[in-house]
Amino acid sequence: MREKGDKPHHLTTKPDSFAYPPRGLSREEAARYIGVGTSTSMMTQREVGICFPQSDLSGLIDWHLSPDHNYSAFELLDTVPIAILFVCTANICRSPMAEGVFRSMARRAGLASAFSVDSAGTFDGYVGKPPVLPAIKAAALRGYGIANLRARQVVAPDIARFDYVLAMDRSHLADLQRMTPPVLFERLGLFTDFDPSSKAVDVADPYGGDARDFDLALDVIEDGCDGILRALAPLAEKAATV
Repeated sequence: MREKGDKPHHLTTKPDSFAYPPRGLSREEAARYIGVGTSTSMMTQREVGICFPQSDLSGLIDWHLSPDHNYSAFELLDTVPIAILFVCTANICRSPMAEGVFRSMARRAGLASAFSVDSAGTFDGYVGKPPVLPAIKAAALRGYGIANLRARQVVAPDIARFDYVLAMDRSHLADLQRMTPPVLFERLGLFTDFDPSSKAVDVADPYGGDARDFDLALDVIEDGCDGILRALAPLAEKAATV
């Protein structure tokens, strides 16, 4: 598992096998060379998705074979938002609070455009519902607006879509690991991994508790979001300035 604050290598390191189709290939040969969606693909799914919808293989081939192709998909990684997904049980307490806090912190830092942020739950019992009132109130008292958020369930495609899928506690991480192919495990982590000073491993579930329980959860969430922003600031600044 990554150390706290470490960035997944798919955001920072160009794969040794990364290559582009040689000039002069036919469209069919280029398609086989790229191998999109296969175990022999020379492009990662993220690199493909940045340039074209993954269903648009024709467009991807045209791009590779174009004489004007003078930049790489990997170089383009620095210009797109860093995608973060916060995951808790029902997406009505901890993860929407984390989403609201991180969005606010990124905006205050002038880095809002560098991030794509969302939240979801492992349980589908509250899909479409807003955060619980105590969470909305606790967040509002600290300047975070989350009343407009709506719960949704995390799905397998989220793991490929988001660069960081952060579980609010270890039970959520276990649930995520069961739905994630091993090749994408590095995208999963605990929310508290980004706060080296945190004594908490899990963000305690305040659901059913009183206002103090939600305040305590928010304390951990604010520290964690600050740690995430600090850790990702170098990447975010590149994306925000392009």
